[in-house]
Order: sequence, then C-alpha cells, then structure tokens
Amino acid sequence: RWIFERVVVSNTQQVIPGETYRIKNKYSGLYLTGHGATKDITVQEADTQGFDLWTVKSVGDGYFLLINEDGNQLNIPYDLTADGSRIDTAVENGHKSKHFALKRYADGSYGILTKTSNQASGLTLASATTNAGTKVQLYKNTNDGRSQWIFENVTSSDTQLYQIKNVNRGKYLVNQYKYMSILQVLKH
Repeated sequence: RWIFERVVVSNTQQVIPGETYRIKNKYSGLYLTGHGATKDITVQEADTQGFDLWTVKSVGDGYFLLINEDGNQLNIPYDLTADGSRIDTAVENGHKSKHFALKRYADGSYGILTKTSNQASGLTLASATTNAGTKVQLYKNTNDGRSQWIFENVTSSDTQLYQIKNVNRGKYLVNQYKYMSILQVLKH
C-alpha cells in the first residue's frame, strides 16, 4: 500500500530534475540570465528580465543540463578550464561541456560545477559587484557567495508535487539516481 505526500517546494530543497527554476546568485541577489536570441550567447547576471528561467535535466552520473527558455543549454565553450573563461549557451550536442554537477551547501544554495574541470571549477561572478549585467565566468570553486546559487522553483501554481511513500515500510520510492520519485499532478 502506498500513500502520496504533497511536496512543498522551497529554495532550500533538493533541485528536482524536470522542474524549472530562476537561479539567483547568493552574493548579488540577481538572476542567471542568457541575453539575446542567438544560439551562442554570453551568460550574464541580470534582473528577472529576459531568459532567466532554467529547466534542470538529469543526464546521469550526478550531472545535469541547465536549459534556458529558448531551448539552449548552459555551456563551457571549447571545454575551457582556465579561471576567467567565459560561459555561454549553445544547442544540445551531447557534449560534456554542457554537463554540470550541483554541490549543495548547508544553507540550501548550490555550487554549479563543470564536468570539464572534474568539478574543480564552476560558475562565479566575474567581480564582487551587485550590478545587473555582471558577467558570470568559470573559476575555481571558492565556496563564497559569488559562486553560490539559489534555485527558486517556478512551478506553476496549477501544479502540485507528491512523493510516494510505502505505508508498511515507511520508505519513499526513489529512482535509479537515488532522487526521490516525484509525481506531478496538474489541477483542472
């Protein structure tokens, strides 16, 4: 016998593959945004205008794609690993340059670390500023606010999420990646 328990999504819960988020930098309070309409665009900090919604998609082995509103994916061009390297978006090609690990911190924020650097580097503000338009670059993970990101779930209010629990054992159904299985129910 199974029961369905409603999931209340907040900024401090686990990021759920398939969900859409605004990704806010902890230091600046501004959102990760891809500007423009081309396939190869620079990713910058900006306010909540433009391409600021990102869908998280699991690609296995603890890595994810971050897909923006126009369908392009966060990308490390040319497999760059040097500090200060630019970050952009590009079309899907299955390459590891678009694979990111999410390192969760105690406060619920995340480091967005690259597969191309073996998770040694990740997305970081280019400078210690709170100005809209500040570039996001690749930098060794410093665990400071410039490299910490808050995933704000923007699931429609018409959607409810549930986790599935076995009544007899008291355990939750999980998928092959050890993430809790979440059932999405749309209101009519």
